[in-house]
Amino acid sequence: MVTKVLISACILLGLTCLLPTNPRELPTLNLEDLSRFAIVQMRFSDEGELISLELYNSEPNDSFPSSIFEIKSLQKLHVRGTQCCDPDGSCKNFLFLPEKINQLENLEELYWNNYSARLPESIIQMGGLKRLSLGLNRFSNSNSALIFQIPNLETLYLNNCLYDSTVLSIENIAQLKSLKEIHIAGNQLSEDYIQTLRKEFPFIEIID
Repeated sequence: MVTKVLISACILLGLTCLLPTNPRELPTLNLEDLSRFAIVQMRFSDEGELISLELYNSEPNDSFPSSIFEIKSLQKLHVRGTQCCDPDGSCKNFLFLPEKINQLENLEELYWNNYSARLPESIIQMGGLKRLSLGLNRFSNSNSALIFQIPNLETLYLNNCLYDSTVLSIENIAQLKSLKEIHIAGNQLSEDYIQTLRKEFPFIEIID
C-alpha cells in the first residue's frame, strides 16, 4: 500500500518520516532533510493515495530513489536542484532522469529543473503528461529531440537551457500538436526568430 511505499522512499531519502495512520487526515505532509533533499512535500487524494511529491535537492546526487516509481497514483512530481553550471560551463549535478519515469502512468505534471542530465527515451511513452518543465538542464541537441516526441503536452517550460533555433525549430515545435504554451526565456534565440515563431504558431502562447 501507499504507506509502505512512502516509508521505503523515506528510508532511501535518508529522512525520518512521520506518516498519518489515515493520510486523509493530513492532506499535506512536509518533511525536512538538510543533507540530501531540503524539502519533501507529499499530497494525498481524498482516497488517501499520494498524488503530488516535491523534492528540493540541497546537493548533487548521482542516483534517484527507485521506490518513487512504485507510487502509481502519482500525478505531479517536482524535482529541483542546486545551481548546475559554473561560469566555465562545467556542471556538478549528475542526476539523470531515470528510464523508469514511464512507470508513473498517471503522471500529468513533471518538473525536473536545474540538473545536468539526459532525457530517457522512455519519456516519449508518457501519453498522460500534460505539463513538463525542464528549465536549467543541459541536454545535448540530439537528446533534446525527445522532448518534441512526447504526445499530448500542453505546457512546456524550457527556460535557460541555452537552446538555439536548431532545437527550438519550427519543425520540432510543430510536432507538439496539443501544445498551448511554451516558455523559452534564457535561450540563444534572436528577437526576430521569436517573432517568427509567434507568426508560425499563433495558437501557442510563446513566453520569452
